[in-house]
Amino acid sequence: FLGGISKAGYTKDKPVGMHIITPGSDLDSVEPDQSPNESSEKTRAVRPLTENDEGYAPSGKNGVYKAKVWLRETKWNKWKEKESTMFPTNWDAEKIVDVISRSYDVAKKIGASNGTETWEGRDPVTGSMIVMKCVPVSGEVITAYPKYEKP
Repeated sequence: FLGGISKAGYTKDKPVGMHIITPGSDLDSVEPDQSPNESSEKTRAVRPLTENDEGYAPSGKNGVYKAKVWLRETKWNKWKEKESTMFPTNWDAEKIVDVISRSYDVAKKIGASNGTETWEGRDPVTGSMIVMKCVPVSGEVITAYPKYEKP
């Protein structure tokens, strides 16, 4: 859930993950239309996209929204930025795991590349569409995130 800098494969050295705002001492909440401070002690930063951002869209179906996230390995590294779809703010980690699990049970394969398979499944309880990157043979979920859908 925390996100980080990838250490392997086609995503090596790129920011990955972070699809939920997890409170804690290592997260910097950034003001609208701002970027995190380079001198911050934090290694994770986030803010929802605003109308001034390219790719902005209002909160989507089931509370999924888009955010700008910044990640770095240590406070001495430069920030690496990415856009991310975020699980609704009122969902805790347990609910997210449940939604991913139910979505996995009904998922259909939509593609494969770079040694992973991409699956999508709509959670029958919340109606949220979840995208999962999986290991081909074992089906192990490497990452999962909510798909943004217009309300």
